[in-house]
Amino acid sequence: MARKAFISRHIVLCEENKPVFGAVLIEGSTICEVRKYDKLKKIENVLQELQEWNPEIYEHSYIFPGMVDCNAKTNGEWEGNSFLTRAAISGGVTTVIIEPSLWEQPESQEEIFCDYGEIGIISGNSVSTDGVLAIKGYLYKPTRYIEEILDLEAILTEAARLDLPVIIDPSLPNPRMLFMASPCRTVSLAKRMEIQDLSDMQHFAGAFPENVIDSGDNSPASNDEQRESTDLDKRFSLRDMKKDSDIVRSPEHRISLISDANIVEKNDGENKEQVVVKKHHRKNLSDIYQDLDKRIKESQDNIEHLSRAEISLYSEAGTSGDQSNPEQPTLSHFHPIHSCPDMSLALKSSPVSLQERRKIRTTSLDVSKQKPKEESLYVRYLANCPDSWETSGVERVIKAMEGVKHKVHVSNLSSARSVNLIRQFKETSKYLTCDTTSYFLYFTDVDIPNGDTRFKAHPPIRSNLNCNLLWDLLKMKAIDMVCSAHNPILPMYKFISLGDFRRAVNGVNSIGFTLQVLWTKLRQPVLSSSSLEHYIVRLSKWLALNPAKFFKIDNVKGSISPGKHADLIIWNPHETIIAESHSKFPDMSVFRGRELYGKIEEVYVRGQLAFKDNQFYPVGTKIIR
Repeated sequence: MARKAFISRHIVLCEENKPVFGAVLIEGSTICEVRKYDKLKKIENVLQELQEWNPEIYEHSYIFPGMVDCNAKTNGEWEGNSFLTRAAISGGVTTVIIEPSLWEQPESQEEIFCDYGEIGIISGNSVSTDGVLAIKGYLYKPTRYIEEILDLEAILTEAARLDLPVIIDPSLPNPRMLFMASPCRTVSLAKRMEIQDLSDMQHFAGAFPENVIDSGDNSPASNDEQRESTDLDKRFSLRDMKKDSDIVRSPEHRISLISDANIVEKNDGENKEQVVVKKHHRKNLSDIYQDLDKRIKESQDNIEHLSRAEISLYSEAGTSGDQSNPEQPTLSHFHPIHSCPDMSLALKSSPVSLQERRKIRTTSLDVSKQKPKEESLYVRYLANCPDSWETSGVERVIKAMEGVKHKVHVSNLSSARSVNLIRQFKETSKYLTCDTTSYFLYFTDVDIPNGDTRFKAHPPIRSNLNCNLLWDLLKMKAIDMVCSAHNPILPMYKFISLGDFRRAVNGVNSIGFTLQVLWTKLRQPVLSSSSLEHYIVRLSKWLALNPAKFFKIDNVKGSISPGKHADLIIWNPHETIIAESHSKFPDMSVFRGRELYGKIEEVYVRGQLAFKDNQFYPVGTKIIR
């Protein structure tokens, strides 16, 4: 059995505060020992000590545990497992958790470059559990082929019996508002291609009350196609199913978390009670958490986006009013909505009196430019996707978890407010975890060019304020994992040539750069060398250890420890790269062409070389818990 020793002054061990000088001893596919040395010890002496282990020196490179990407899709033949694992291994992902296609595309089985596991999708009242690491469900109908969860409480109960972790996508949109953002969502892909024009809609989801409910059979999101359950011997059925309208949108299933008063309100029919929840803040950190709660509560994310979207209607409108009268007030006299959140204040501070405004004539309207196409404006799409959809879904999950002692994970969170609800719930429960994505932490809405539908995702990339709050929550351990949320879409279904956000299919091509993206952002503040070293260790927990623990594969994956697979990344965090995607559609990657810190030099999967110098070696296999 082959023996190897990897020597470095920067071995990243999850139990240490910063990387250590040492050697990783590998026998076959397994780490058999990790030796630590005094930093003053000479490399020559270590080489002599380990000469029987075929030592390799990576003195100034960092040895990092192989990452576990907890959220990625191939969408069947659109990309396939071969291209997915190839792109993953180039970014240091040695284990990728693959979600089956939501588009009824057959899965492609070819050469595999890193280990992978699968999850089963809950559709209505059934889910495949054969050979999966976890099961995942949606609180809304994500595509015309997958049904939303009908009874979340029953799902959690049955999953606990089967000892399967549960992943929940928490988005809970109002059907009518979702139709405004993506009117083609429920039609077939072929029909989506045939549509020539969409009616111009001037409304935003953020402008409607959150309790507006679309009812009746004419809902755009109604279930227009039912999938028949197959492989019944591999599925479990849930008894006593309830109607969607009774479960998802009923007030009895809402929970209100009031952070300032520490009160959880339980609503059970006609009996209401308020239970005081004791908070157990870390010592000397209560002020930090209270400040975080206050900043999140005061953020007006939806209003900001709605206002900016409204302004976009007029930004290209040119001048108006009587051009022969230079004293005639025009639009330029008024303060933009987005620069003055209080509209009454804007009116009071305007130099134009109410009587003067009443004299404005519109008979001589001179429009010098055409109004921009609504479907190409990202801010218009964003304004139709309020984060209240996400917070409502998180509240629904928290309500369902009352009394549940089983691992539940909320995935793909974009809103700081929804993450904060989970952080507060964690103070009384250790069973709920959550993740966010690399592109939610890297991009903000102002980074997205109009018409660049590569960035269309559900939930959407939000504001700079929201992004900063997500970073605060990540550093304060409210967010447990960071994933790629890779969701490759055929370029033809992104309608890039038309720049049509309404018609484009949701999904971001993002795999291969999660480590570099997080590290690049962490380096931007002025931090000491010691702080940066500490964050490299924390990266290993966000990207490797915590996902492995959730999927219950941490006995073989997730850290550099004796007895685990020799899944290792050799990388240089101080060297920059220009991101080049290895996915099937590299031009669709949202990170391609960006300068990022962190060059990945070599990647090993179970002790076998999988990636080096842009060369790939198919050493991956499927893992089953």
